[in-house]
Formats: sequence, structure tokens, C-alpha cells
Amino acid sequence: MEKQENAIMDVDAALARVSGNRKLLAEIAETFLAESPRLLGDIHTYLDAGDGYQLSRAAHQFKGAVSNFDAEAVREAADMLETAAQDGDLQQAQQAWAQLKLVMSELTPVLQRVARESSACEF
Repeated sequence: MEKQENAIMDVDAALARVSGNRKLLAEIAETFLAESPRLLGDIHTYLDAGDGYQLSRAAHQFKGAVSNFDAEAVREAADMLETAAQDGDLQQAQQAWAQLKLVMSELTPVLQRVARESSACEF
């Protein structure tokens, strides 16, 4: 496993979460990769509309989905976005959104690799 992957996602912890079942982790990763563009699109839409309530809900949903992967930086960015939306702080929400997009750009290729290599011995 590459050092950068360790920084964005703890694959071993994610595997432990699914009792070492690589196929299940791959399926969860595939589902997340398929759904995350819609979830992120919802976040962007609500942020642009200034709808703090819906933004908070969308960020919470995203945070829950990404929590399956022990990708703490991504979960933290989603949590910051959710909190900013709840507080009605759209400027802070914009900053959290930028951070979320950045860390997702790091996580996505790792999840793609996890999904591809579901039967391999190492990720």
C-alpha cells in the first residue's frame, strides 16, 4: 500500500469493519463510487442555493456513507460542512466544501483500486 493511501484511507481498518471480507468492501466501494457524484451534486446545489437545512442533511448523508471507509479527512470535511450549514455559516460551508472536494479527489482513486482489486491479496 502506498503512503498516500494510508494518509487518506485506512484500508486495514475498513477491512476490519467488514470482518476482512474484501469482496464486501469492494461492493461497498463500488456503491459509494456510483452514488457519491449525486450526493456531492446535492451538496453543491444546496450550498449554491444557500439552503442550510438541506445542505446540512446532504452533508450528514455523505458523512455517513463515507464513514464505511475509515477515511477520516473526508469524514471530517463532511462534518465541518454539516456543522457550518447547521450554524448558517455559508462562508465556512464554502471552505468546508472546497476541502471536501480536495480530499475526495484523493479518496476516489483509492476506492477505485479497492473495488478493482477485491480478490487481490493487498490493496
